[in-house]
Amino acid sequence: MTGGVARRSLTPSPGGGRDVFRERLHERVDDRMTMLSEGSPPIDPELPDLETVVARLSQGSGRALDAVAEIDVWPESWTMRLVTVALGGPTDVRRAVQDALDARGEAHRAVVVSALTSPRATVRLAAARWLARVPAPDVVHLLERALKAERDDAVVAALFDALVSAGQPLERYLEPHTLPARAAALVADGLPAELDWVDWSGAPRVRWATGQRVRVSVVKWLVARASRMRSAEPSARLVAYASLLRESDATELGLWLLRGWIATDLAPIDAAEAQRRARAEAAVQAQTRIGVSVDELTAAVLPRHLRTPAGSAIASTGVLGLVAATGRSGVAPTVAAYLSAWHAQRVAQSRALVAMLGWVDDPAATTLLLQVHSRFRSPGVQAEASRAVAALAERRGWTAADLLARTVPTAGADESGVLRLSYGDRVFVATLDDQPAFVLRDPDGYRVRSLPAPLVTDDVVAAHEARALLVEARRELRATVAQQEVWLQEAAATGRTWSGEAWMSLVVGHPVLVRLAARMEWTVRNPDERDPERPDVLRTVRPTPDGMVLDLTGRPVRIAPDAVVGLTRR
Repeated sequence: MTGGVARRSLTPSPGGGRDVFRERLHERVDDRMTMLSEGSPPIDPELPDLETVVARLSQGSGRALDAVAEIDVWPESWTMRLVTVALGGPTDVRRAVQDALDARGEAHRAVVVSALTSPRATVRLAAARWLARVPAPDVVHLLERALKAERDDAVVAALFDALVSAGQPLERYLEPHTLPARAAALVADGLPAELDWVDWSGAPRVRWATGQRVRVSVVKWLVARASRMRSAEPSARLVAYASLLRESDATELGLWLLRGWIATDLAPIDAAEAQRRARAEAAVQAQTRIGVSVDELTAAVLPRHLRTPAGSAIASTGVLGLVAATGRSGVAPTVAAYLSAWHAQRVAQSRALVAMLGWVDDPAATTLLLQVHSRFRSPGVQAEASRAVAALAERRGWTAADLLARTVPTAGADESGVLRLSYGDRVFVATLDDQPAFVLRDPDGYRVRSLPAPLVTDDVVAAHEARALLVEARRELRATVAQQEVWLQEAAATGRTWSGEAWMSLVVGHPVLVRLAARMEWTVRNPDERDPERPDVLRTVRPTPDGMVLDLTGRPVRIAPDAVVGLTRR
Protein backbone atom coordinates (compact mmCIF):
# COMPACT_ATOMS: atom_id res chain seq x y z
CA MET A 1 0.00 0.00 0.00
CA THR A 2 1.25 3.51 -0.80
CA GLY A 3 -0.54 6.59 0.49
CA GLY A 4 -3.58 4.43 1.23
CA VAL A 5 -3.98 3.39 -2.45
CA ALA A 6 -2.93 -0.01 -3.77
CA ARG A 7 -0.62 0.06 -6.77
CA ARG A 8 -2.00 -1.63 -9.84
CA SER A 9 -0.54 -3.95 -12.45
CA LEU A 10 -0.56 -3.00 -16.10
CA THR A 11 -2.67 -6.09 -16.76
CA PRO A 12 -6.37 -5.36 -16.07
CA SER A 13 -8.39 -7.79 -14.00
CA PRO A 14 -10.74 -10.04 -16.04
CA GLY A 15 -14.04 -8.38 -16.57
CA GLY A 16 -12.95 -5.27 -14.67
CA GLY A 17 -13.32 -1.78 -16.07
CA ARG A 18 -10.12 -0.12 -17.25
CA ASP A 19 -9.06 3.41 -16.47
CA VAL A 20 -9.34 4.82 -20.01
CA PHE A 21 -6.69 7.46 -19.48
CA ARG A 22 -4.17 4.92 -18.12
CA GLU A 23 -4.90 2.47 -20.93
CA ARG A 24 -4.39 5.05 -23.69
CA LEU A 25 -1.25 6.48 -22.12
CA HIS A 26 0.16 2.96 -21.77
CA GLU A 27 -0.61 2.10 -25.39
CA ARG A 28 0.94 5.27 -26.77
CA VAL A 29 4.11 4.94 -24.69
CA ASP A 30 4.53 1.25 -25.55
CA ASP A 31 4.06 1.98 -29.26
CA ARG A 32 6.80 4.56 -29.16
CA MET A 33 9.11 2.31 -27.11
CA THR A 34 8.75 -0.36 -29.80
CA MET A 35 10.40 2.18 -32.10
CA LEU A 36 13.13 2.79 -29.50
CA SER A 37 13.85 -0.91 -29.09
CA GLU A 38 14.51 -1.19 -32.83
CA GLY A 39 17.62 0.96 -32.69
CA SER A 40 16.75 4.51 -31.62
CA PRO A 41 18.97 5.95 -28.87
CA PRO A 42 17.47 5.86 -25.35
CA ILE A 43 17.46 9.66 -24.99
CA ASP A 44 16.41 11.68 -28.00
CA PRO A 45 14.53 14.97 -27.50
CA GLU A 46 13.14 14.69 -31.03
CA LEU A 47 11.34 11.37 -30.49
CA PRO A 48 7.94 11.35 -32.23
CA ASP A 49 4.99 12.03 -29.98
CA LEU A 50 7.09 12.90 -26.92
CA GLU A 51 5.01 16.08 -26.60
CA THR A 52 1.86 13.99 -26.28
CA VAL A 53 3.30 11.94 -23.46
CA VAL A 54 4.55 15.04 -21.65
CA ALA A 55 1.22 16.79 -22.10
CA ARG A 56 -0.63 13.84 -20.59
CA LEU A 57 1.80 13.65 -17.70
CA SER A 58 1.26 17.31 -16.88
CA GLN A 59 -2.47 17.66 -17.44
CA GLY A 60 -5.12 18.32 -14.82
CA SER A 61 -4.31 17.78 -11.14
CA GLY A 62 -1.63 15.22 -11.80
CA ARG A 63 -3.87 12.44 -13.15
CA ALA A 64 -1.05 11.03 -15.26
CA LEU A 65 1.43 11.21 -12.41
CA ASP A 66 -1.08 9.45 -10.17
CA ALA A 67 -1.51 6.77 -12.82
CA VAL A 68 2.23 6.25 -13.08
CA ALA A 69 2.66 6.15 -9.30
CA GLU A 70 -0.04 3.49 -8.86
CA ILE A 71 1.52 1.02 -11.30
CA ASP A 72 3.50 -1.60 -9.40
CA VAL A 73 5.20 -3.31 -12.35
CA TRP A 74 5.87 -1.73 -15.72
CA PRO A 75 7.83 -2.91 -18.75
CA GLU A 76 11.38 -1.73 -19.39
CA SER A 77 10.07 0.41 -22.23
CA TRP A 78 8.20 2.54 -19.67
CA THR A 79 11.37 3.12 -17.68
CA MET A 80 13.29 4.31 -20.74
CA ARG A 81 10.46 6.55 -21.88
CA LEU A 82 9.93 8.07 -18.45
CA VAL A 83 13.63 8.83 -18.13
CA THR A 84 13.23 10.93 -21.27
CA VAL A 85 10.38 12.84 -19.62
CA ALA A 86 12.32 13.15 -16.35
CA LEU A 87 15.23 14.76 -18.18
CA GLY A 88 13.45 16.85 -20.78
CA GLY A 89 9.84 17.33 -19.70
CA PRO A 90 8.30 20.41 -18.09
CA THR A 91 10.08 21.59 -14.95
CA ASP A 92 7.09 20.93 -12.68
CA VAL A 93 6.85 17.32 -13.93
CA ARG A 94 10.51 16.25 -13.95
CA ARG A 95 10.94 15.91 -10.20
CA ALA A 96 7.80 13.82 -9.72
CA VAL A 97 8.77 11.46 -12.53
CA GLN A 98 12.32 11.22 -11.17
CA ASP A 99 10.91 10.30 -7.75
CA ALA A 100 8.71 7.62 -9.32
CA LEU A 101 11.70 6.10 -11.07
CA ASP A 102 13.96 6.30 -8.00
CA ALA A 103 11.32 4.51 -5.94
CA ARG A 104 11.65 1.50 -8.26
CA GLY A 105 15.36 0.89 -7.93
CA GLU A 106 18.35 1.82 -10.07
CA ALA A 107 17.48 0.30 -13.44
CA HIS A 108 17.42 3.79 -14.93
CA ARG A 109 20.72 5.00 -13.40
CA ALA A 110 22.90 4.03 -16.38
CA VAL A 111 20.64 5.97 -18.74
CA VAL A 112 20.79 9.05 -16.49
CA VAL A 113 24.59 8.87 -16.39
CA SER A 114 24.74 8.48 -20.17
CA ALA A 115 22.72 11.69 -20.45
CA LEU A 116 25.77 13.58 -19.12
CA THR A 117 27.18 13.27 -22.65
CA SER A 118 24.03 14.53 -24.38
CA PRO A 119 24.59 17.25 -27.00
CA ARG A 120 21.91 19.30 -25.26
CA ALA A 121 23.03 21.30 -22.23
CA THR A 122 19.52 21.24 -20.75
CA VAL A 123 19.54 17.44 -20.70
CA ARG A 124 23.06 17.32 -19.20
CA LEU A 125 21.96 19.82 -16.56
CA ALA A 126 18.86 17.82 -15.61
CA ALA A 127 20.92 14.63 -15.37
CA ALA A 128 23.61 16.23 -13.20
CA ARG A 129 21.01 17.74 -10.86
CA TRP A 130 19.24 14.40 -10.59
CA LEU A 131 22.50 12.67 -9.66
CA ALA A 132 23.25 15.43 -7.13
CA ARG A 133 19.93 14.78 -5.41
CA VAL A 134 20.40 11.01 -5.29
CA PRO A 135 24.01 10.23 -4.21
CA ALA A 136 25.84 8.06 -6.74
CA PRO A 137 29.26 7.06 -5.35
CA ASP A 138 29.55 4.25 -7.92
CA VAL A 139 29.70 6.68 -10.86
CA VAL A 140 32.22 9.19 -9.49
CA HIS A 141 34.68 8.43 -12.28
CA LEU A 142 32.00 9.17 -14.89
CA LEU A 143 31.05 12.41 -13.14
CA GLU A 144 34.71 13.44 -13.12
CA ARG A 145 35.04 12.64 -16.82
CA ALA A 146 31.95 14.74 -17.54
CA LEU A 147 33.36 17.61 -15.44
CA LYS A 148 36.58 17.69 -17.46
CA ALA A 149 34.66 17.88 -20.73
CA GLU A 150 31.90 20.26 -19.62
CA ARG A 151 31.90 23.89 -20.81
CA ASP A 152 28.44 25.01 -19.72
CA ASP A 153 28.72 26.82 -16.38
CA ALA A 154 25.37 25.71 -14.97
CA VAL A 155 26.18 22.08 -15.71
CA VAL A 156 29.62 22.47 -14.09
CA ALA A 157 27.92 23.72 -10.92
CA ALA A 158 25.52 20.76 -10.93
CA LEU A 159 28.40 18.32 -11.44
CA PHE A 160 30.22 19.84 -8.47
CA ASP A 161 27.07 19.25 -6.41
CA ALA A 162 26.79 15.67 -7.66
CA LEU A 163 30.42 14.93 -6.77
CA VAL A 164 30.03 16.41 -3.29
CA SER A 165 26.80 14.41 -2.85
CA ALA A 166 28.77 11.30 -3.82
CA GLY A 167 31.22 11.97 -1.01
CA GLN A 168 34.03 13.70 -2.90
CA PRO A 169 35.72 16.78 -1.37
CA LEU A 170 35.33 19.90 -3.48
CA GLU A 171 38.98 20.82 -2.88
CA ARG A 172 39.99 17.85 -5.04
CA TYR A 173 38.71 19.64 -8.15
CA LEU A 174 39.72 23.22 -7.26
CA GLU A 175 43.23 22.62 -5.88
CA PRO A 176 43.28 25.68 -3.58
CA HIS A 177 46.88 24.86 -2.60
CA THR A 178 47.97 26.01 -6.08
CA LEU A 179 46.32 29.44 -5.74
CA PRO A 180 49.25 31.29 -4.06
CA ALA A 181 51.52 30.60 -7.06
CA ARG A 182 48.83 31.60 -9.57
CA ALA A 183 47.96 34.68 -7.52
CA ALA A 184 51.61 35.75 -7.32
CA ALA A 185 51.89 35.61 -11.11
CA LEU A 186 48.76 37.74 -11.48
CA VAL A 187 49.97 40.37 -9.01
CA ALA A 188 53.34 40.50 -10.79
CA ASP A 189 51.60 41.23 -14.09
CA GLY A 190 49.34 43.85 -12.49
CA LEU A 191 45.65 43.91 -11.73
CA PRO A 192 43.10 45.03 -14.34
CA ALA A 193 42.77 48.82 -14.62
CA GLU A 194 39.06 48.65 -13.74
CA LEU A 195 40.07 47.60 -10.21
CA ASP A 196 42.09 50.73 -9.48
CA TRP A 197 39.36 51.88 -7.09
CA VAL A 198 39.89 48.95 -4.70
CA ASP A 199 41.70 50.02 -1.52
CA TRP A 200 43.48 46.78 -0.65
CA SER A 201 44.79 48.21 2.61
CA GLY A 202 41.24 48.06 3.96
CA ALA A 203 40.51 44.51 2.81
CA PRO A 204 39.07 42.35 5.60
CA ARG A 205 40.99 39.35 6.89
CA VAL A 206 39.83 36.18 5.16
CA ARG A 207 40.39 32.58 6.22
CA TRP A 208 39.69 29.25 4.62
CA ALA A 209 37.06 27.09 6.32
CA THR A 210 39.97 25.15 7.84
CA GLY A 211 41.06 28.28 9.71
CA GLN A 212 44.16 28.89 7.59
CA ARG A 213 44.63 32.52 6.51
CA VAL A 214 43.98 33.37 2.86
CA ARG A 215 46.78 35.47 1.46
CA VAL A 216 45.89 38.95 0.23
CA SER A 217 47.32 38.00 -3.16
CA VAL A 218 44.79 35.16 -3.37
CA VAL A 219 41.95 37.54 -2.51
CA LYS A 220 43.21 39.82 -5.30
CA TRP A 221 43.24 36.83 -7.64
CA LEU A 222 39.60 36.00 -6.78
CA VAL A 223 38.52 39.62 -7.32
CA ALA A 224 40.41 39.86 -10.61
CA ARG A 225 39.00 36.54 -11.82
CA ALA A 226 35.48 37.75 -11.05
CA SER A 227 36.09 41.14 -12.71
CA ARG A 228 37.30 39.53 -15.92
CA MET A 229 34.04 37.60 -16.19
CA ARG A 230 32.26 40.99 -16.55
CA SER A 231 29.06 39.52 -15.13
CA ALA A 232 27.25 40.16 -11.87
CA GLU A 233 26.37 36.46 -11.81
CA PRO A 234 29.15 34.21 -10.53
CA SER A 235 30.66 31.30 -12.42
CA ALA A 236 30.38 27.81 -10.97
CA ARG A 237 34.06 27.75 -10.04
CA LEU A 238 33.85 31.14 -8.36
CA VAL A 239 30.94 29.88 -6.23
CA ALA A 240 32.94 26.75 -5.45
CA TYR A 241 36.00 28.74 -4.35
CA ALA A 242 33.81 30.97 -2.18
CA SER A 243 32.32 27.90 -0.50
CA LEU A 244 35.81 26.98 0.75
CA LEU A 245 36.09 30.24 2.73
CA ARG A 246 35.01 30.64 6.33
CA GLU A 247 31.40 31.81 6.06
CA SER A 248 31.68 34.85 8.33
CA ASP A 249 34.84 36.04 6.53
CA ALA A 250 33.29 35.48 3.11
CA THR A 251 30.25 37.52 4.16
CA GLU A 252 32.47 40.37 5.33
CA LEU A 253 34.51 40.26 2.11
CA GLY A 254 31.37 40.39 -0.04
CA LEU A 255 29.92 43.33 1.86
CA TRP A 256 33.25 45.20 1.72
CA LEU A 257 33.44 44.77 -2.06
CA LEU A 258 29.80 45.77 -2.54
CA ARG A 259 30.14 48.94 -0.50
CA GLY A 260 33.36 49.84 -2.30
CA TRP A 261 31.77 49.27 -5.70
CA ILE A 262 28.76 51.43 -4.84
CA ALA A 263 30.93 54.17 -3.32
CA THR A 264 33.02 54.25 -6.52
CA ASP A 265 29.93 54.32 -8.71
CA LEU A 266 28.38 57.21 -6.75
CA ALA A 267 31.57 59.21 -6.07
CA PRO A 268 30.36 62.79 -6.73
CA ILE A 269 31.86 65.48 -8.92
CA ASP A 270 33.98 68.06 -7.10
CA ALA A 271 32.36 71.08 -5.46
CA ALA A 272 33.61 73.57 -8.05
CA GLU A 273 32.10 71.58 -10.93
CA ALA A 274 28.86 71.17 -9.01
CA GLN A 275 28.73 74.94 -8.45
CA ARG A 276 29.32 75.60 -12.14
CA ARG A 277 26.56 73.22 -13.24
CA ALA A 278 24.14 74.55 -10.64
CA ARG A 279 24.71 78.14 -11.76
CA ALA A 280 24.25 77.20 -15.42
CA GLU A 281 20.93 75.52 -14.63
CA ALA A 282 19.86 78.46 -12.48
CA ALA A 283 20.59 80.92 -15.30
CA VAL A 284 18.25 79.01 -17.59
CA GLN A 285 15.51 78.83 -14.93
CA ALA A 286 15.83 82.53 -14.15
CA GLN A 287 14.54 83.38 -17.62
CA THR A 288 11.11 82.06 -16.67
CA ARG A 289 11.15 82.57 -12.87
CA ILE A 290 10.26 86.23 -12.35
CA GLY A 291 11.28 87.69 -9.01
CA VAL A 292 13.79 84.93 -8.14
CA SER A 293 17.48 85.70 -8.46
CA VAL A 294 20.08 83.45 -10.07
CA ASP A 295 21.84 83.14 -6.70
CA GLU A 296 18.64 81.90 -5.03
CA LEU A 297 18.01 79.39 -7.78
CA THR A 298 21.64 78.26 -7.63
CA ALA A 299 21.36 77.61 -3.91
CA ALA A 300 18.18 75.59 -4.49
CA VAL A 301 19.63 73.24 -7.12
CA LEU A 302 23.18 72.98 -5.78
CA PRO A 303 22.52 70.06 -3.35
CA ARG A 304 21.36 67.90 -6.24
CA HIS A 305 24.45 68.68 -8.28
CA LEU A 306 26.69 67.96 -5.32
CA ARG A 307 25.32 64.40 -5.38
CA THR A 308 25.88 63.93 -9.12
CA PRO A 309 28.18 60.93 -9.73
CA ALA A 310 31.42 61.82 -11.47
CA GLY A 311 31.83 58.47 -13.20
CA SER A 312 30.67 54.88 -13.06
CA ALA A 313 31.78 51.49 -11.73
CA ILE A 314 30.04 49.61 -14.52
CA ALA A 315 33.40 48.51 -16.02
CA SER A 316 34.04 46.44 -12.89
CA THR A 317 30.58 44.84 -12.76
CA GLY A 318 32.27 41.45 -12.57
CA VAL A 319 33.24 42.22 -8.95
CA LEU A 320 29.55 41.83 -8.12
CA GLY A 321 29.89 38.19 -9.17
CA LEU A 322 32.19 37.62 -6.20
CA VAL A 323 29.77 39.56 -3.97
CA ALA A 324 27.03 37.21 -5.17
CA ALA A 325 29.16 34.16 -4.32
CA THR A 326 30.22 35.37 -0.86
CA GLY A 327 27.61 37.87 0.35
CA ARG A 328 24.84 37.07 2.79
CA SER A 329 23.34 39.32 5.47
CA GLY A 330 23.81 43.02 4.84
CA VAL A 331 23.71 42.80 1.06
CA ALA A 332 19.94 43.26 0.72
CA PRO A 333 19.59 46.55 2.68
CA THR A 334 22.64 48.00 0.91
CA VAL A 335 21.21 47.18 -2.52
CA ALA A 336 17.73 48.33 -1.50
CA ALA A 337 19.06 51.77 -0.55
CA TYR A 338 20.85 52.09 -3.91
CA LEU A 339 17.82 50.97 -5.94
CA SER A 340 15.50 53.30 -4.04
CA ALA A 341 17.63 56.35 -4.80
CA TRP A 342 19.19 55.58 -8.18
CA HIS A 343 17.21 52.99 -10.15
CA ALA A 344 15.91 55.62 -12.58
CA GLN A 345 19.27 57.38 -13.17
CA ARG A 346 21.63 54.36 -13.01
CA VAL A 347 19.73 51.68 -14.88
CA ALA A 348 22.70 49.55 -15.97
CA GLN A 349 24.11 49.47 -12.43
CA SER A 350 20.67 48.73 -10.97
CA ARG A 351 20.21 45.82 -13.36
CA ALA A 352 23.60 44.43 -12.40
CA LEU A 353 22.75 44.62 -8.70
CA VAL A 354 19.41 42.89 -9.30
CA ALA A 355 21.12 40.09 -11.26
CA MET A 356 23.53 39.70 -8.35
CA LEU A 357 20.68 39.38 -5.82
CA GLY A 358 19.51 36.18 -7.49
CA TRP A 359 22.69 34.43 -6.32
CA VAL A 360 23.08 35.84 -2.80
CA ASP A 361 22.49 33.09 -0.23
CA ASP A 362 20.22 35.11 2.05
CA PRO A 363 16.41 35.08 2.31
CA ALA A 364 16.36 38.88 2.61
CA ALA A 365 18.11 39.16 -0.77
CA THR A 366 15.57 36.83 -2.38
CA THR A 367 12.70 38.76 -0.81
CA LEU A 368 14.09 42.03 -2.20
CA LEU A 369 14.50 40.45 -5.63
CA LEU A 370 10.86 39.34 -5.60
CA GLN A 371 9.74 42.80 -4.49
CA VAL A 372 11.61 44.39 -7.41
CA HIS A 373 10.09 41.77 -9.70
CA SER A 374 6.54 42.55 -8.60
CA ARG A 375 6.57 46.23 -7.61
CA PHE A 376 9.22 48.20 -9.49
CA ARG A 377 7.99 50.51 -12.22
CA SER A 378 11.32 50.90 -14.02
CA PRO A 379 10.83 48.56 -17.04
CA GLY A 380 14.52 47.68 -17.51
CA VAL A 381 15.14 46.90 -13.86
CA GLN A 382 11.89 44.98 -13.49
CA ALA A 383 12.66 42.93 -16.59
CA GLU A 384 16.05 41.99 -15.15
CA ALA A 385 14.38 41.01 -11.87
CA SER A 386 11.91 38.81 -13.75
CA ARG A 387 14.78 37.05 -15.52
CA ALA A 388 16.71 36.62 -12.24
CA VAL A 389 13.63 35.21 -10.46
CA ALA A 390 13.03 32.71 -13.28
CA ALA A 391 16.69 31.64 -13.19
CA LEU A 392 16.67 31.22 -9.42
CA ALA A 393 13.44 29.22 -9.51
CA GLU A 394 14.94 26.99 -12.21
CA ARG A 395 18.10 26.36 -10.19
CA ARG A 396 16.07 25.40 -7.12
CA GLY A 397 13.22 23.70 -8.93
CA TRP A 398 10.67 26.23 -7.63
CA THR A 399 7.99 28.43 -9.11
CA ALA A 400 8.15 32.13 -8.21
CA ALA A 401 5.36 31.59 -5.67
CA ASP A 402 7.29 28.70 -4.13
CA LEU A 403 10.35 30.91 -4.01
CA LEU A 404 8.57 33.57 -1.99
CA ALA A 405 7.10 31.03 0.41
CA ARG A 406 10.34 29.13 0.92
CA THR A 407 12.59 32.12 1.56
CA VAL A 408 10.77 34.07 4.25
CA PRO A 409 13.50 35.38 6.62
CA THR A 410 13.53 33.85 10.10
CA ALA A 411 15.34 36.77 11.80
CA GLY A 412 17.95 34.29 12.93
CA ALA A 413 15.52 32.22 15.03
CA ASP A 414 15.52 28.43 14.85
CA GLU A 415 12.43 26.27 14.27
CA SER A 416 11.29 26.78 17.86
CA GLY A 417 11.66 30.56 17.68
CA VAL A 418 14.90 30.81 19.68
CA LEU A 419 17.99 32.91 18.90
CA ARG A 420 21.05 32.12 21.02
CA LEU A 421 23.57 34.92 21.59
CA SER A 422 26.94 33.77 22.85
CA TYR A 423 29.33 35.81 24.98
CA GLY A 424 31.67 32.83 25.20
CA ASP A 425 30.81 30.90 28.34
CA ARG A 426 27.67 32.98 28.88
CA VAL A 427 24.73 32.56 26.48
CA PHE A 428 21.78 34.95 26.29
CA VAL A 429 18.56 33.73 24.70
CA ALA A 430 16.11 35.75 22.60
CA THR A 431 12.74 34.00 22.17
CA LEU A 432 9.91 34.98 19.86
CA ASP A 433 6.66 35.73 21.68
CA ASP A 434 3.18 35.70 20.12
CA GLN A 435 3.45 39.25 18.70
CA PRO A 436 6.00 38.15 17.36
CA ALA A 437 8.84 40.09 19.02
CA PHE A 438 12.06 38.99 20.68
CA VAL A 439 12.01 38.55 24.46
CA LEU A 440 15.58 38.61 25.78
CA ARG A 441 16.73 36.65 28.83
CA ASP A 442 20.11 36.44 30.53
CA PRO A 443 21.91 33.14 31.30
CA ASP A 444 19.98 32.88 34.59
CA GLY A 445 16.63 33.17 32.83
CA TYR A 446 15.83 36.73 33.94
CA ARG A 447 14.25 39.02 31.38
CA VAL A 448 16.46 41.92 30.23
CA ARG A 449 15.88 44.78 27.82
CA SER A 450 19.18 44.62 25.98
CA LEU A 451 22.50 42.84 25.92
CA PRO A 452 24.96 44.22 28.50
CA ALA A 453 28.56 45.23 27.99
CA PRO A 454 30.89 42.20 28.20
CA LEU A 455 32.52 41.23 31.47
CA VAL A 456 36.23 40.65 31.87
CA THR A 457 35.60 36.90 31.67
CA ASP A 458 33.55 37.16 28.45
CA ASP A 459 34.80 36.71 24.89
CA VAL A 460 34.86 40.35 23.75
CA VAL A 461 34.75 39.50 20.03
CA ALA A 462 31.84 37.08 20.51
CA ALA A 463 29.99 39.66 22.61
CA HIS A 464 30.42 42.31 19.92
CA GLU A 465 29.10 39.90 17.26
CA ALA A 466 26.15 38.92 19.49
CA ARG A 467 25.10 42.53 20.02
CA ALA A 468 25.31 43.25 16.29
CA LEU A 469 23.37 40.06 15.56
CA LEU A 470 20.54 41.06 17.92
CA VAL A 471 20.22 44.50 16.30
CA GLU A 472 20.07 42.92 12.83
CA ALA A 473 17.63 40.22 13.99
CA ARG A 474 15.20 42.77 15.41
CA ARG A 475 15.39 44.87 12.25
CA GLU A 476 14.79 41.83 10.05
CA LEU A 477 11.92 40.65 12.25
CA ARG A 478 10.08 43.98 11.95
CA ALA A 479 10.46 43.94 8.16
CA THR A 480 9.41 40.28 7.87
CA VAL A 481 6.29 40.73 10.01
CA ALA A 482 5.18 43.74 7.95
CA GLN A 483 5.72 41.88 4.65
CA GLN A 484 4.11 38.61 5.71
CA GLU A 485 1.01 40.23 7.24
CA VAL A 486 0.29 41.72 3.82
CA TRP A 487 1.04 38.38 2.15
CA LEU A 488 -1.40 36.51 4.41
CA GLN A 489 -4.11 39.11 3.82
CA GLU A 490 -3.62 38.75 0.06
CA ALA A 491 -3.74 34.95 0.39
CA ALA A 492 -7.07 35.18 2.24
CA ALA A 493 -8.50 37.61 -0.31
CA THR A 494 -7.48 35.51 -3.32
CA GLY A 495 -8.46 32.16 -1.82
CA ARG A 496 -4.98 30.68 -2.06
CA THR A 497 -4.57 27.09 -0.89
CA TRP A 498 -1.61 24.90 0.08
CA SER A 499 -1.12 21.17 0.17
CA GLY A 500 -0.97 19.82 3.72
CA GLU A 501 2.69 18.96 3.32
CA ALA A 502 3.62 22.43 2.03
CA TRP A 503 1.57 24.22 4.69
CA MET A 504 3.11 22.24 7.55
CA SER A 505 6.61 22.90 6.20
CA LEU A 506 6.37 26.51 5.01
CA VAL A 507 3.88 28.00 7.49
CA VAL A 508 3.67 25.84 10.62
CA GLY A 509 7.37 25.03 10.44
CA HIS A 510 8.44 28.67 10.11
CA PRO A 511 9.17 30.45 13.44
CA VAL A 512 7.77 33.83 12.35
CA LEU A 513 4.97 32.80 10.00
CA VAL A 514 3.44 30.32 12.45
CA ARG A 515 2.96 33.09 15.02
CA LEU A 516 1.19 35.25 12.45
CA ALA A 517 -0.82 32.28 11.21
CA ALA A 518 -1.95 31.50 14.77
CA ARG A 519 -4.01 34.72 14.74
CA MET A 520 -6.05 33.48 11.78
CA GLU A 521 -8.54 30.70 11.13
CA TRP A 522 -7.72 28.06 8.51
CA THR A 523 -9.80 25.41 6.79
CA VAL A 524 -8.36 21.94 6.24
CA ARG A 525 -9.90 19.43 3.88
CA ASN A 526 -8.42 16.01 4.71
CA PRO A 527 -9.26 13.12 2.37
CA ASP A 528 -11.05 10.40 4.33
CA GLU A 529 -8.59 7.53 4.04
CA ARG A 530 -11.00 4.96 5.50
CA ASP A 531 -13.43 5.25 2.61
CA PRO A 532 -12.30 7.05 -0.58
CA GLU A 533 -15.91 7.15 -1.79
CA ARG A 534 -16.98 9.46 1.04
CA PRO A 535 -16.75 13.24 0.70
CA ASP A 536 -13.71 14.94 2.18
CA VAL A 537 -13.81 16.13 5.79
CA LEU A 538 -13.62 19.92 6.28
CA ARG A 539 -12.36 21.39 9.56
CA THR A 540 -11.48 24.81 10.92
CA VAL A 541 -8.12 24.89 12.68
CA ARG A 542 -5.37 27.11 14.05
CA PRO A 543 -1.64 26.32 14.26
CA THR A 544 0.31 26.89 17.46
CA PRO A 545 3.89 28.20 17.80
CA ASP A 546 5.04 24.81 19.09
CA GLY A 547 4.14 23.18 15.76
CA MET A 548 0.76 21.67 16.65
CA VAL A 549 -2.53 22.16 14.79
CA LEU A 550 -5.70 22.39 16.88
CA ASP A 551 -9.37 22.55 16.01
CA LEU A 552 -11.62 25.18 17.61
CA THR A 553 -12.20 22.91 20.64
CA GLY A 554 -8.48 22.57 21.27
CA ARG A 555 -8.11 19.00 20.02
CA PRO A 556 -5.08 18.12 17.85
CA VAL A 557 -5.75 17.66 14.13
CA ARG A 558 -3.59 15.53 11.86
CA ILE A 559 -2.83 17.22 8.54
CA ALA A 560 -2.47 14.72 5.71
CA PRO A 561 0.23 15.49 3.12
CA ASP A 562 -2.41 15.68 0.38
CA ALA A 563 -4.85 17.79 2.41
CA VAL A 564 -5.98 21.17 1.06
CA VAL A 565 -5.42 24.08 3.45
CA GLY A 566 -6.74 27.64 3.05
CA LEU A 567 -7.51 30.77 5.07
CA THR A 568 -10.94 31.73 6.31
CA ARG A 569 -10.82 35.05 8.16
CA ARG A 570 -8.67 37.11 10.55
